Amino acid sequence: MVWELYNKLFAFERVGRWWDRDHEIDVVALNTQTKEILFGEAKWSNTPVGIDVLYALKAKAHHMEWYRSGARKEYYILKSIIKYFS
Repeated sequence: MVWELYNKLFAFERVGRWWDRDHEIDVVALNTQTKEILFGEAKWSNTPVGIDVLYALKAKAHHMEWYRSGARKEYYILKSIIKYFS
């Protein structure tokens, strides 16, 4: 899903997960040249995620030190992944 956004938002140099002792972000993509960063959260749910998931993601993103002082441009994406049961 994230690679579909490549060059639509910005050209990612690195994509992966991020975590520290207390926080985890499902997807982080960044460009060190332009100081742009994308934070993403995926939830297994049969319904769309709510605004509370966005607020929680923004709070976790604040803990990531990479150009946190306001020098970075941030993007956020959320994804509901529908669970199918047979």
